[in-house]
Amino acid sequence: MFQSLYAECADYYSQEIEDKDAFGLNTSAWRYLPSTDEGSHYSGLVSTYYGGGFVLNFTAYENFTRSENSATSRRKLDQNRHPISSDSSGKDDIKPGQDQPNEGNKRHGSISRRILNPETFERGQPAKLKRRKNQTENDKVEDFFPRINRTKTKRNQPHQGSADNYYSEVFRRLITNSSYNSSLAPNLSFGDTQSARDMWTFIIDVLCMVLYDKTIMNNNVYFGAPRLRQVRVRGKTCSPAPMFQSLYADCADYYSEEIEDKDTFGLNTSAWRYLPSTDEGSHYSGLVSTYYGGGFVLNFTEDENFTRSEIAQLRDENWVGFGTRVIFVEFGVFNPVTHLFCVCKVIFEFPSLRRHHSQLQLLDFEAS
Repeated sequence: MFQSLYAECADYYSQEIEDKDAFGLNTSAWRYLPSTDEGSHYSGLVSTYYGGGFVLNFTAYENFTRSENSATSRRKLDQNRHPISSDSSGKDDIKPGQDQPNEGNKRHGSISRRILNPETFERGQPAKLKRRKNQTENDKVEDFFPRINRTKTKRNQPHQGSADNYYSEVFRRLITNSSYNSSLAPNLSFGDTQSARDMWTFIIDVLCMVLYDKTIMNNNVYFGAPRLRQVRVRGKTCSPAPMFQSLYADCADYYSEEIEDKDTFGLNTSAWRYLPSTDEGSHYSGLVSTYYGGGFVLNFTEDENFTRSEIAQLRDENWVGFGTRVIFVEFGVFNPVTHLFCVCKVIFEFPSLRRHHSQLQLLDFEAS
C-alpha cells in the first residue's frame, strides 16, 4: 500500500548488500576504498560495519579540509571537469599561504594527491581523536589525520529482517534523553519527573516535540491518533487510620476495576467523559496496580499548537486530581520502508501519595 510513495528501498547494512560502486565526483572520496585489515569491524546499534568505505582524509591545512568536506556534501557531478592528476609534483599543488588556483576548469578535485593523501597517514590505523581517561603514555594517538567514512547500501534489495530493537531504541532515546526545565530545576529528563506539574511540562515540551517533529516522523506513519489517557478511582474507597480521620475527610484507594471512577466530571468536553475500551482484554501491569483499557481520553490532532493548548487547558482545569491513578501517553507508528511497527506507552503512575512513578514501555514488531 506504500509502494506508490516509496519508489525504492534501502535495507539495513550487511556485507552482502554493501555498495562499492563509484558515484558522484571523480575524486577519491567518491570511490570505494577497501580495508587493509579484513577483520576490522564496528558493532553498532543496528548492524556490524566492516572497514572499507568511501573515505575523505583530513589534511594539515584546515581551510582546504573544510572546503573539501563541504564540497563533498553539496557539489553535483560535473562531466567536463579534469580528473585528478596522479603526478604528485604537478603544478596544481598548493603550499601553505598560497592562494588556490581558480583558472578555467581547475577545481579542488584536480589538486595533487600529495595533499589529499599525505604520506604520514597510515590507512590501516583507526582514527582516535580523544584520549581515554585511563590511557597511558604508551597508548598515544597514532593518527593525526582522522577520516570520514561513508558506507553505502545497494537499493532495491529484498528485506533481510528487522535490526533487533533499533526502531524502539530511537524513540526510547528521544523520550528519555530529551531535557526540559521545570519551575524548580533546569535540565530535567524523563526519569526526574516525579510530580504532576513536571509531568505536564514533560508532555508539552518533550513529547509534543517528538510527536510533531517532521524530521523524526518523515518516514513514519501514525496508525491511530496519539492520545492522552487517565484512569481514576472513586473517593471514599478506603479508611484512614483512626488517629488521622480528622485530617483526611476523604480517601481514595489504590486502583482496582471494582472502584474505577467512570463518572463525568469537570468541563463539558470529551476529555472529561469516560471512554470504555474497545478491547476487553487490554491491560497494563504497573508498579502499583494492573490498569485496564478504558479511561478519560484526549486525542492529539494534526495541529500542534491546538493540541498543546488543549493539554494546557487540562492542566489548568485540574484534569489530574485526587482520584487519578495513572496517566498514559500512547501512540503507534509504522515505517513503510523497514516494515516495522513501534507501539509506545509513556506511563505516569500515581499511588495514593503525591509523588508518582514514571515508566516507558515500547514494543516493536515486523509486519508480515
